[in-house]
Amino acid sequence: MNKITCPEFTNLDREIIFDFTSCLQENIEEIELVIHKLDNNEDPELVHELFRSMHSLKGNCRMVLLLPFVYTTHELEEIVSEMRDDVRHYHHFYGSVFISVIAIIENMTKHLIANGECRGDILEKLDELIKLIRNTPSDSSHKDLEVAERVLSELIQLQELPMDFDPSNESEIDKDKGAVVSSSSQGGVEGNQSKNNESKNNESKSPDKPKSVTPLSFFSQLAIQLDCLSIYRQGRTKDVLELCLALNKQLVNPVNEEQLTAAVYVHDVGMAFVPASILNKFESLSKEEFSMIRRHISTGTNLLMTMPGWEDAAKMVAQHHERYDGTGYPNALKGDEIHTGAVLLALSDTYCAVTNERSDRSYKKTLFSAVSLINNESGSQFSPDFVNIFNTVIRRLYIRRD
Repeated sequence: MNKITCPEFTNLDREIIFDFTSCLQENIEEIELVIHKLDNNEDPELVHELFRSMHSLKGNCRMVLLLPFVYTTHELEEIVSEMRDDVRHYHHFYGSVFISVIAIIENMTKHLIANGECRGDILEKLDELIKLIRNTPSDSSHKDLEVAERVLSELIQLQELPMDFDPSNESEIDKDKGAVVSSSSQGGVEGNQSKNNESKNNESKSPDKPKSVTPLSFFSQLAIQLDCLSIYRQGRTKDVLELCLALNKQLVNPVNEEQLTAAVYVHDVGMAFVPASILNKFESLSKEEFSMIRRHISTGTNLLMTMPGWEDAAKMVAQHHERYDGTGYPNALKGDEIHTGAVLLALSDTYCAVTNERSDRSYKKTLFSAVSLINNESGSQFSPDFVNIFNTVIRRLYIRRD
C-alpha cells in the first residue's frame, strides 16, 4: 500500500493550517449549497458559481502546497468547466460525485494533518474514477450518466475504507506496494524567502521612517495621518506597500519603485475629504454618496500632477479602480490599457482591506477567504496572469516561512 506525505503542508504554522481547514469547510459548504440548488434548477449562473467554488478549492490547496490534491480538484474543475461551456450537462449524479470526492479529500486532509501521512491508493483510485468520467462524452446516449452512477457507487465504497496507512494490510485497490508519493517531487514550489527577509529589504521604504523632508517623505506623512481615520487602522499603508513592492519584485520590477511607493502613499488621500457620516455608514450608500467616494481618486491624482516628476505615480492612482474587464472607473479602461502599477496597487489594497477590521465590515476575512475572493475576480477585476503572480507572492510572504 503506497502512502502520501506532504511535509511542505504539514510543517506549516499551525495557525495557517487551521485557517486553511476553516476555509476548506466553508468551501465545501458553498459547493454543497450550489449543488442543492442545481438539483432543483439547472441555471447556467449556478454552474458558473459552482465553477468559482471549485476553482477556489483548487487554489487554496495549491496555496498551502497541498499538491497531491491539486490535480484531483483541477479535474473536478474541468468537468464543471465543460458544463459551463455547454459540452456536458449537469445531472444530480454529477452533484453526488462532486460531494463524495470532496468528502474523501476532506477526510484525507484531516488524516494528513493528524498523522503526517495518508493512503495514496485511495487518491489514485479517486483520480482514476474522475478520469473515467472525463473520458466519457456527454451526448444523447447518456453514457456519461451511466458512468457517473457507477463511479458514485465506487466512491461510496472508497468513503468506507479506513484512512490509516498500514503497509502490512493489502486492500482491493492497492498498487505498487511501498511507493511513496510526496509533493516535494511534483514541482511547482516557489522559493523559500520569508516575510521577515522581505520586510527587512523594504525597511528603508517604510512609511513609519521617513529619512528627510522630500516629496516621498511628505507623501508618507499624509499616509500615516490617513491611517488614523476611523475606517482604517494604523500600519495599513505599510502592509499595502510591502505587498506592492513584493509583487513588483516578483515581476522583475517593471514599475519604478519610487513611483510605486508614492502611489501607495497617496492613492487614498482623497478619502480624508469624504464626510465621516459616509465613511462610517453601515447601510448601503446612495448613488450620490457612492459618487462622492469615487471622486477621491482625483484628489491624489491632482496632488501628484502638481509636483514635477510624479506623473507615473499619478497615473497609477488615477487607474487603481479600473478593472480588467473594462467595468471600472473613472475611464472604463480594460486589459493592458491599465498601468501595471495600478493593478499591483489594486491587488494589494483589496487584499489588505479584506483581511483587516474596518468599520464597514462586521468581521475580517481570513487569509484564504481573501485569496479566494481575489481569485474569484480573475478575468473580471484582475488579469489572470496578475492573480497567478499574487498567489505566488502571498504563498511566499505569509505561508512559507522556512
